[in-house]
Amino acid sequence: MPDSPWKKFERLTAVKFSNWLAQDAVKGVEADRIISRQALHGRMVENIWGDLAVHPKCSERMLPAAAWFMNNVMTDCKNRKAFRLPGILSAAAHPFWQWWEKLRNDAGLKKAFLVAMNQPSKEHILAYGEREAAWIWDAFGRHAIPSMDIIREGRERVSFVILEDFLSIADPVALGCPRVEVGNVPEETESASP
Repeated sequence: MPDSPWKKFERLTAVKFSNWLAQDAVKGVEADRIISRQALHGRMVENIWGDLAVHPKCSERMLPAAAWFMNNVMTDCKNRKAFRLPGILSAAAHPFWQWWEKLRNDAGLKKAFLVAMNQPSKEHILAYGEREAAWIWDAFGRHAIPSMDIIREGRERVSFVILEDFLSIADPVALGCPRVEVGNVPEETESASP
């Protein structure tokens, strides 16, 4: 049975964040295996850790970056037909706002990142709130990452950026992630014997 689109989207998002955490110091399989889609252990685990977790085959030298991500960021990934960026502007009851409130409540003191597939363009959109924006602005300046901000009456401002743009501009080390040690570590292969 093929995976559902939302599972594939969570896996793709995990690979994108993994490659970002690799900081161009690590390539190949090792760079893809830092963060993974959360194993299905029930909603309680998702409420604590979000949709992403440390990859079970994360290399030892990448564990500090993976731990930093898990300790500082909670991510929710949405690939739903209901997510259309223009609809957020025109519909006060857009489902995004329920997703955002749930993530914000679950995240607690962690930074809340909601990644959604914009329909029908298939762009990967990253949404974050005022606390996350202040964290990003402290590291890179207010206008370093182009965003579209939406402010609903009585609610916090939420910023929307293209995920790939964010990941290409936002250096994880500037946000506090440990620097990855560059070295000659052999790349794992799927066919390697134990």
